[in-house]
Amino acid sequence: MLRNLYNHRLLLFMLLPGLLYFIVFHYMPMAGLLLAFTDYTPSSGLADSNWVGLEHFKRLASEPTLGMLVRNTVLLFLFNVLITFPLPVMLAFLFHELKKGPLSSFVQNALYLPYFLSWVVVVSLFYVLFEEAGSPFQKVLEAFGLAPVHFMLEESWFRLLYTGQNLWREVGWETLIYVAAISSINKTLYDAAKLDGAGRYQLMLHITWPGIRNMVYMLLILKCGHILDLGFEHAMLLINPVNRSSAEILDTYMYTAGILGGQFGYTTAISLFKSAVGVTLLLCGNAIIQRVRKDEIL
Repeated sequence: MLRNLYNHRLLLFMLLPGLLYFIVFHYMPMAGLLLAFTDYTPSSGLADSNWVGLEHFKRLASEPTLGMLVRNTVLLFLFNVLITFPLPVMLAFLFHELKKGPLSSFVQNALYLPYFLSWVVVVSLFYVLFEEAGSPFQKVLEAFGLAPVHFMLEESWFRLLYTGQNLWREVGWETLIYVAAISSINKTLYDAAKLDGAGRYQLMLHITWPGIRNMVYMLLILKCGHILDLGFEHAMLLINPVNRSSAEILDTYMYTAGILGGQFGYTTAISLFKSAVGVTLLLCGNAIIQRVRKDEIL
């Protein structure tokens, strides 16, 4: 073992930055989970904070708005999975069938670019183009004699608005993952199938799809692990007093209670609850795929 470690020392050295990242930013912060069981205050520190056991979890279970928070979070997750998840797969199939050229490269780059924009920029662009008075979208409605539509000031529009912005920003990056997976498929399989008379549909069904199927299942299972962890920034930028009953999710509630309210132990308990649900769904999803396909994805 020592000889193998020495022979692969350069590879291990290249692995070191990644290991340090996970140790420093993922494993060491786990000590902070103790806050979920204490009445933590920054002035007293973790060691001198009162131990309260499961009191924060009991408070969470009795929280009057918990049902609304979980419902909004799960509904937004389902919207994203049902609408956002299948489209990158279909686009990857489409790019695989298109001939390489300037048009194909332009479309792919146009899809990838929004991923590198922050949510602040995405929401600001949407506001300028669609929401504010005198925006291009409002002028089009005015030209057709239609009443103005204010997406951010109507509760019924929030989930579609959130999903649409998420789709525009994320679809290009996820498409890139599937395009890379398709490009790794052995080209001789396509050549042999064409010699046997297979058409485009047969190639897609019997070669392309089996080649990326495990990748699709793995990303779907990983998404299920984030059912209660949608992220704070996007929803917080869209929340206002009008749409709060549809827009408030667990992440924004944690910000309000933890950062603004100073209830660090309580919000750590919420975070631990979210992580427990995510890990449970992750394992359940892997077990279902294993039972159906007789193969373990994770």
